[in-house]
Amino acid sequence: MHPDPSSTSESPLIALGDVIAERRFTLFESSGAARLIWVRLGRPVMTNQRGVPQEGQDTNTFRCPFQISGLDCDDRVFAPFGEDPFVALQYAIHLAGDVIESGAKRLNLQNPLARVRERAKPDRPHFEDAGRASWIWEFDSLPNLTYGI
Repeated sequence: MHPDPSSTSESPLIALGDVIAERRFTLFESSGAARLIWVRLGRPVMTNQRGVPQEGQDTNTFRCPFQISGLDCDDRVFAPFGEDPFVALQYAIHLAGDVIESGAKRLNLQNPLARVRERAKPDRPHFEDAGRASWIWEFDSLPNLTYGI
């Protein structure tokens, strides 16, 4: 079992910076109260090994910051690193999924789209991973849909 990604302190203090993509969706508490989850992905930045931005310097470390609101880690900016901007971006997208999954589990939040899919096809998994960052496909990108929850 992986540790709760929202509780680790491995990411350096780095600003979110320019937001290049965002996604919003709604999860529901057991009381029925809606929680808007907002994932914002920053532009990958060149850094030194400690995560300090190093514009114009020759380095093989890039960090891709992201932030997730709605899971009680709103002020935290995560910044996984990679040897180039594409790798850092890929790691950020995957880590965001881990943070969402652990936060939703910790807060006992329900995904309305999963419930609809379970009702429609109870004998099949909610989502069949096709080798992509599955969280992007698991949560509806239309934040105001409740699917009757």
